[in-house]
Amino acid sequence: RLMTGLAIAEIDLSLVDSVRMRMPLSE
Repeated sequence: RLMTGLAIAEIDLSLVDSVRMRMPLSE
């Protein structure tokens, strides 16, 4: 369960990263 959470977090971060590359938004 923990590994799945980490994997999802990693995908989330990379997703946010690619989105920021296209259109930067402040958190």
